[in-house]
Amino acid sequence: MPDGRWLGAGLAAGALAVVLGGTVGRSANHLPTPDIELPRPKQQDPPRKPAEWASFAFSLLIVAVLTGLVIGQAVTESRKPAYIEVQARPVESREAGGLWYVPLEITNPGGIAAQEVRVQVALIMPDGARESTTIRFSPLAPGASMSATVGYRGDPRCGSIVVETVSFITP
Repeated sequence: MPDGRWLGAGLAAGALAVVLGGTVGRSANHLPTPDIELPRPKQQDPPRKPAEWASFAFSLLIVAVLTGLVIGQAVTESRKPAYIEVQARPVESREAGGLWYVPLEITNPGGIAAQEVRVQVALIMPDGARESTTIRFSPLAPGASMSATVGYRGDPRCGSIVVETVSFITP
């Protein structure tokens, strides 16, 4: 004797088939199933129009150009040698304890890290007096920047600051 649950499921499927206009048949597990004919997909799509091919080619060209630019930039950036840029900001200097402190911004825009970096910063006053300081630090990664401060006895706003990269080592 069939289980009541399966019988109810079979009756529901049969009722659905009758409502949809189909007939009830038997499947391999002997449960009644609706015999509904589904619409079949088209075998072949119509040929593409020239405008569709043109837009596809244009889209493919854009993707190829962008991919090439990204790869090209990655290859050329990694080959750029390290170099150090130093920007002194004497306008932002401040006085404390009898010394004038000048902020510096040090950047490595190259593609290779710089290690054991030495930068010389000199203050030249209008009367020719010269004060010089050497900063040493390590490492400075590619594209990285750091801030530093140098101190002088003279007012840097009255003189000129000369910055020079002395040396650095690359791996």
